[in-house]
Amino acid sequence: MVRQDLLAGLTAVGDDVPLILVVAPPGYGKTTALSQWVREDARAAGWIELDEADNDPTTLVRHIASAVAGAQGLGPEPPPALAAIEDSPAVPELIGFLRTMEEPALLVLDDLDRLRRSAALDVVVAVAANLPAGWQLAAASQRRSRLRIGRLRSQGRVVEFGPADLAFTADEARELVGRFGVDLSDTAVRAILAHTEGWPAGVYLAALLMAGRSDPAAAAAEITGDNRYIVDYFRDEILTQESADTVRFLLRTSVLDRFCASLCDAVLDTTGSAAWLGQIEALDLFIVPEDDQGEWYRYHRLFAEMLQSELRRREPGEEVRILRRASAWYETQDRPEEAIVYAIAARDDTRTARLIAAHTRQLNRAGKIGQVRSWLDAANEDMFRSYPPLAAMATWVWAITGDAARAQWSLRVAESGSFEGPLPDGSASLESAVLRARAALAPDGIEAMRADGRRAVELEPPGSYWHTTAAMLYGCACAFAGDREEAVRELERAGRLGRDIGSPGASLAFAQRALLAADEGDWATAAACADDSHRLVVTAGMQTSLTSLTTYLADARVALHRGDSQAALANTASAQRLYRQPSPAAFPWWAAQTAIVLGRILLDLGDERAARVKATEADRYLAVLLTEGVLREQLEQLVADLDRRQTRTDAVDGVSLTAAELRILPLLQTHLSLGEIAHHLVVSRNTVKTQVAAIYRKLDATNRTEAVQKARDSDLLPI
Repeated sequence: MVRQDLLAGLTAVGDDVPLILVVAPPGYGKTTALSQWVREDARAAGWIELDEADNDPTTLVRHIASAVAGAQGLGPEPPPALAAIEDSPAVPELIGFLRTMEEPALLVLDDLDRLRRSAALDVVVAVAANLPAGWQLAAASQRRSRLRIGRLRSQGRVVEFGPADLAFTADEARELVGRFGVDLSDTAVRAILAHTEGWPAGVYLAALLMAGRSDPAAAAAEITGDNRYIVDYFRDEILTQESADTVRFLLRTSVLDRFCASLCDAVLDTTGSAAWLGQIEALDLFIVPEDDQGEWYRYHRLFAEMLQSELRRREPGEEVRILRRASAWYETQDRPEEAIVYAIAARDDTRTARLIAAHTRQLNRAGKIGQVRSWLDAANEDMFRSYPPLAAMATWVWAITGDAARAQWSLRVAESGSFEGPLPDGSASLESAVLRARAALAPDGIEAMRADGRRAVELEPPGSYWHTTAAMLYGCACAFAGDREEAVRELERAGRLGRDIGSPGASLAFAQRALLAADEGDWATAAACADDSHRLVVTAGMQTSLTSLTTYLADARVALHRGDSQAALANTASAQRLYRQPSPAAFPWWAAQTAIVLGRILLDLGDERAARVKATEADRYLAVLLTEGVLREQLEQLVADLDRRQTRTDAVDGVSLTAAELRILPLLQTHLSLGEIAHHLVVSRNTVKTQVAAIYRKLDATNRTEAVQKARDSDLLPI
């Protein structure tokens, strides 16, 4: 199979570059690629298959000279001047011999890694550095070359091809498996390339596995490092060639997804891993650098899988010990995500539970709450029951990601458990954590929420992260219980105490305070608190977090009051996205409040149908609460306003504004021009102009100001 892309890369190397290195582990087709290149090139080529004898510099020079002489039709023997030399490399004589050739040629050194003596390697560099114009030397090696080519590299006179250049493309992989009578979809080809990382020998072995199978795609899934073809290949080509100590290091570190010297030292309970990694990289044992600093590495996927299967066979139980040590190391490096992943892999439920409980807040701030939820979803029930702090934390994770049923279940588990001392997440006690979770989910209604919140505030020291959350919940409960004075005090205190520690409870407290102020017509306070909430959300990067839902509602109400319908619509859209997904459904008081406020905003924006939907949803959420506080009254007020709007609409049937005209009407009271209204509604300016003219005619108005006033007089717009 002709490697067209690789050939093009080799051919593209200018003849002013005298040295080409092709370095990759076994199975990458180095010799095949150079053979195809030689056949494509018009120059004669001297091909030298190096062996142990070539470690003698004089022998190497004669070997090169003989290969060139044979390629040029001069016979297989070196020239007399070189044949007589016995004690020196005679590089100048070799270069002089090459200069006698009428045409430039290629020199190919295969198996360069057979040269171990510095003197022999220096011959290669000297020859490459002094080749006549138009000559090139190409060398293939399984291992990283020890050639001292720093000067040539700095002069741009060396080009190196590695595993990434030699890896199969999708077209090459498809062509190869096709030669075995296998026809694969693009998806299957991509899957094979991903698993083999384009390693040509791996693709070939995959083709062998699939040949003759009735379901080639299913057979492709069997291409793993523990497949006998893969194991036999690596064992014969790699493991049998290395020392027992090297193999042991490879086997044990293969458990790690990626590794550095410090991590290897920790999991192997030793020192000196940096030297081992340097040696393995020099040997090019299917190791892949993960950064430019030479600090982090990983093994080729199939190679790692083979090593892991060998480790399980040779040293049962060692894999689990390494995984647990890796988890501990990552925890000391303050990298909780990796620590948890390794604890899960080690099947260490106690450690996994503690780490998730301790670091969920940190991972949430990093936008990893979805990852945390996936761990919790996969955990067995015994993990929660045996470690109640995890159940308490899981209540929050499932609640803020929209799974109300699981949130209620984990709360019950936490309530039934016991735990001595502070929790790993910083909670003062399990009792405090349970009370906060109960206040948030309010399974027994608003009055119980208020009592739970007050007790949680008492249990957590002021200034702590969880004190802010408790104070926010208690303040909300007071507001819904009708105790405005206490609600204001607690919400303002929660915002003030939580502002400096970046607590989501602080932004939510300020947003709730803004809504209270808006309800009372205190728009200065509403605007200030909404701004504080918004600032905290942006600073913490919580724009897509459920806790920011109320912030968008507060911003929308303030924007409506200012007459900025465009900002009100944008904030309402943001609130509705969070209301739908992940949804506050696990917090019935919050879901009901959100639906009521959204209904009010949508009504003010002229979308009566959407407002009625929100009223219906609010009623459904209130039905879950055993006691509803003032939320029921707020919903009834919204429904009454909707009914009055419908009555007014019926009463002004003579006006009979269309749905499109009703959409435009609220925007007429803003500063937006007709063109800006058109842009906002995604219609043409002429359409808006026509509809505004119809509004003027139906309301018997002569201008925009008069139309707005008559609409208010007719209760088509809020005053």
